[in-house]
This record gives sequence, structure tokens and C-alpha cells, in this order.
Amino acid sequence: MYDFDSLYKKIKELKILNTKLYTNCFFFSDKLVELASLPSTRFIAGESFAALAIKEKEFSRIFFWINNLNDVQKLLSLIKGQSEECFVIELVGSESDVNIMKDRFMSSGAVCYAVLERWRAGSIRQPQSSDDINIRYSLIEKKDIKKAFSMLMETFDSKISHLPSERELHKLYEQRLLFGAYHKSELVGTCCMENIGETGKYCYETAILREYRGQGIGKRLKGYAWGQSPDAKVFTSWVAVENIASQKVNVALGLEKDGLITVVLEYT
Repeated sequence: MYDFDSLYKKIKELKILNTKLYTNCFFFSDKLVELASLPSTRFIAGESFAALAIKEKEFSRIFFWINNLNDVQKLLSLIKGQSEECFVIELVGSESDVNIMKDRFMSSGAVCYAVLERWRAGSIRQPQSSDDINIRYSLIEKKDIKKAFSMLMETFDSKISHLPSERELHKLYEQRLLFGAYHKSELVGTCCMENIGETGKYCYETAILREYRGQGIGKRLKGYAWGQSPDAKVFTSWVAVENIASQKVNVALGLEKDGLITVVLEYT
């Protein structure tokens, strides 16, 4: 837990010291206020930087604001001095900008854990339906939210993916942004969408039960979910560079890489 006003004041001070402020936090103020209410959230500040450590199970995710990259070592040392746990730091932006920050963090002891690329389209090319397997695509049924949560947790690495909590999945369900693939009455796949601004739809995560993979279900589920937003004008998805299967899905749906990357760093 931290005082939001103290964070806001510190960021303002940093901007006055140097108009060039490096950050990996792009939340709106309401999200930062929400994070301030979490008892495990820590606020860390030095002369040229501020940071938040957000507890996520076996590690903490770090969001930072720093106006002098020469002080990255001081930032990491101060963070590490408060806890012996593992820390995850994401760097987001154009490849050239991210690489500048990545080099400073890695020379200070962080290691590269994963690299993701953002994919984007102005419209979705719907895949052809398949007659090979009897699969139904729809909004998820409320009774299956817990199973969807388990499916996501078992499929994705939480250090790379910002996995929604079960409570957040209920919110997505209420917003009609949580979709499922059903074989008869069994949930075999789930897809989470998120609203970005007024016209954007971001594909949060798509997970398919292992025994149903390789049949195009993920592609059709993702296409179906995006297809339920006919007024959307921007469709985005982040995919790890080694995840060839998901890249092929995005290509089939008409998405292209837009040049933004995320480097996930681990610091222990």
C-alpha cells in the first residue's frame, strides 16, 4: 500500500528535473489509485527515480519512472535491498528505445526472460469454419469462469503474461468480453478481450485444452471473439517471438507486427 499523492508528486519532480522520463508504466491514474489500495504494493523512490513493486505470487512486477539511465543500478539495488524475492521488469516501446533501456538493466544484473512483439490490424479476416470437429463458439457460460481461470493459469507463464484473476474474469464476463469454445457442453478453450479506448479491442489471452490443440480452434475462437465487436477499428495482440503457432494465427486473421516490442527482464 502506498500514498498515491506521494507517487504523483515524485513523478512531477522527476519531469521538472529532466523532460526525458523513461518509464514502463502507462496506466491511467485510476489504475494507479487502485494499485495504491493493495496492501502488498510498495513505493520506492530515489533522487532520480520512483518505482512500484506489485506482488504477484512468487515474484513482484516493477513499474518505474527514471530520468537518468545511469542510475538504473541504484534503482535495482534499492529494490533488492527491501526484499530478496524475484523481480520482473517489462520494457515497452520501439525496438531502438527498448534496447537502450535493456542494455542498462542487463549491465546492472537483470537477465532477459522473454521478448514479445505487438500485432495490429484495422479489421479482422475471419477464418473458414471447420467441419472436422463439432465446436461451438459463444460468450462463456458463467458456470465455466473458474475452469477458464484454471485453463489460463495452466497454459501461460505468469512472468510473461498479465494473467487476470478470477475476479477480473467475472468483470470481463459482465462486460461480455469473455468467450469460450465448447465441445458439446464442455469448455475446451477460452479467450479474454479487453477494451482499449473507444474503438480498440485487445486480445488478452487465448487458451485451448492440450488435447484440442492443433485443430484451428484457437484461431476460430479468437476470430469469433473479435468479430463480436463490429464497431472496433483497432485490433491488437502481443505474442512471444518464439511462439510460432500464435504468430500464424495472427497472420491468418490479418494482423501484422507494428514495431512495438516488450522485453521481459528478470532480476534476482
